[in-house]
Amino acid sequence: MRRLLGKICGIVLSREEEGALQEIDIAVDQGADLVELRLDSILKADLSRLIQYQTIPKIVTDLAGIRSDEERTTNLKRAISLSPDYIDINFDFQLGENVRDELISLAKDQQIKVICSFHDYDRTPSESTMLSIISQMKAIGADIGKIAVEANSLNDCRTVLNLIHKSVEKEFPIIAFATGELGSFTRLVGPILGSFLTYAPISSEKIALGQIPLEKLVSIYKTLNLL
Repeated sequence: MRRLLGKICGIVLSREEEGALQEIDIAVDQGADLVELRLDSILKADLSRLIQYQTIPKIVTDLAGIRSDEERTTNLKRAISLSPDYIDINFDFQLGENVRDELISLAKDQQIKVICSFHDYDRTPSESTMLSIISQMKAIGADIGKIAVEANSLNDCRTVLNLIHKSVEKEFPIIAFATGELGSFTRLVGPILGSFLTYAPISSEKIALGQIPLEKLVSIYKTLNLL
């Protein structure tokens, strides 16, 4: 019997289409509940084919840094037109609130679940600041909030995990974890406490600091009798 409250999301990071398809197959075989298609990593692929491949639900996102903000906006609009199960849109979208809100509206029109994400790659903001951001995410139409912030102490990790309980009380699902080496355990603990999902790279060769590979993560949950 499954006891894990949250879902397990495999991250597809292959640059080429065939590699991405293979990663989706692996995610299904290893027990992922859904996969994330990272358009900032998958640079040469037919997105429509990836979204339609296998029945496992798909999240589409395009993180900042590789393409221009205009290109990212175009990519996200195209992704929305292909009706994935989820679309991840930055809360502090670089081109401004109007573009962000337009993307959310387009997704809602297509009945796509919207994940609104906030990242801080340097620090963990105060709990009150993050709770305010989560409230704003809900107000602008997000179905799920996402908080990913850098942990510089164990107290930062505790602050992030506390967000899960407080959001469950408000009946607004969130994804919350701390990034970096120190925050690794929050990726494991989050879904146990009620985080909507946790992310895990499918390929063990493409792991950011603090991430837990999908196969290892599933194995740990099984050892803990959570799966």
